[in-house]
Amino acid sequence: VECFYVVRESGVEDFSYVRCVDNIPTQAGVAQERICNTLCSLLQLHPTMCEPTAQLIEEKFPHTKGIFANVELHRNWARSLLSLSSRVSVLSRFLLVLLIQKLLTIDSDIAKLEDKPYEDKVDIRVNLLAHILDAVMLLVFEFLQRTLDIQAGGAEGRIVQALLEIFEQQVLLAYRSRYVQFLFFYIASLRPAWTEAFLSLLLQTTYSSQQSMVKRSLAMAYLAS
Repeated sequence: VECFYVVRESGVEDFSYVRCVDNIPTQAGVAQERICNTLCSLLQLHPTMCEPTAQLIEEKFPHTKGIFANVELHRNWARSLLSLSSRVSVLSRFLLVLLIQKLLTIDSDIAKLEDKPYEDKVDIRVNLLAHILDAVMLLVFEFLQRTLDIQAGGAEGRIVQALLEIFEQQVLLAYRSRYVQFLFFYIASLRPAWTEAFLSLLLQTTYSSQQSMVKRSLAMAYLAS
């Protein structure tokens, strides 16, 4: 099912069946969308509640373990956080940091599990984490494509700058991250100015005597790749 595409008479692959199914609104998804709309309205009326709201979101973020852990739950949460990020500017950076932190944790957990001897339980867990990671990263890619295409001027630049800071502070030092960094490679590929900004960040980190040798070595490794 994961590889099922609709193929036209010309032989050209068209839309993905799985992507269409993923975008069908579920009952939980519709409910969360309504909650987001209500939350945005409340935060506009009471901006001082942004910080308590952010703390509550972080505390209630779904776990990747347990009987309630599933792809749909994480997809709905990610979609809701990205929606809030684009609509509540005060929470934008915090929510992006939170989401990327969770992606890094999943990415690292997959690497650790793959080092263990093969067992059915381990394989099932890796598959679950991989599907969650794929689903959430796809939403973030779509968010970046949509947001960076619509935004213009200063707003666009602020978003990219915030994301590059997140890369430096969160992703660069992440333990065995193999997939999350492609979000930032994608950003760098969109505009020559963003490519230059990304490379400048890595070069400045590499040659900065104020940074640790570990961080400088990692920045150099990214440059070499």
